[in-house]
Amino acid sequence: MSSILSNLKKFYKGFIYLIFRYLFFKKYIHIKCDLLNAEFNCFIEDVIGRHLFKYGSHERDNSNFLLRNFSLKENEIALDIGANLGWYSVLLNRISSSKSKIYSFEPDEKNFYLLKNNLTLNHCTNVFPVNKAISNENGTSDFYKYPSKNSGRHSLIPAIGLEKCNVETIILDDFLKDNELSRVKFLKIDIEGYEYFALSGASKVLKQDILIMMEYSPRLYTESCSAEKLKKLLYDNSFKPHVLNQASLKQISGDNLDEVDDQIDVFWKK
Repeated sequence: MSSILSNLKKFYKGFIYLIFRYLFFKKYIHIKCDLLNAEFNCFIEDVIGRHLFKYGSHERDNSNFLLRNFSLKENEIALDIGANLGWYSVLLNRISSSKSKIYSFEPDEKNFYLLKNNLTLNHCTNVFPVNKAISNENGTSDFYKYPSKNSGRHSLIPAIGLEKCNVETIILDDFLKDNELSRVKFLKIDIEGYEYFALSGASKVLKQDILIMMEYSPRLYTESCSAEKLKKLLYDNSFKPHVLNQASLKQISGDNLDEVDDQIDVFWKK
């Protein structure tokens, strides 16, 4: 019976979404998420907004794991690299001390607008949004923008036929030094195949005993930022790959990781 009610609720949500988008031509949609006791404003045509509206959460397994097993204590730092509209930034706020700090990096102007809006909406006073991309160089770079229906797919990796703009890039170690930050405990990174370059500029961070949550996407990697280079960087810093298995982390071998050809969420820890 519960599964029937759940399916009916999803159908109803999907129907209401279609009305909002195609009858009322709304640009934004407001969503309440019980999982985080939070609210989000999203672009109505974006895939994340559609998913949040229909299901009430984003990456539920990852989110539940962090909510149940992780916390930020006083003076500890978390980094949300590729923050998009701020789901994980708000989640981290919910499991953190008011005296901890969370830094959310999002280079896209439209996503950054939503990020700031959602942080304010959810009273995330210990979350600090940064409108810059993390890279292995300080400066500027071309930023390739996918259609608005998937704004989480934007990337610093060159792509033919896409609109591009110029964004500011920063080295993570330099950012932490300039802001006198040191005790990093958690790093979430989802930047569409550019992870190797971003972490190449984080040698001091990688020396710490931190938990890294990464979207691992071999299909997006290029020769200059390959899966092999990324894995070697993490292995050389004593990190081992883990995946969620029945709500807990299970270590996997390098061979298991080599078999991934599409996309998987990997937790790296020492």
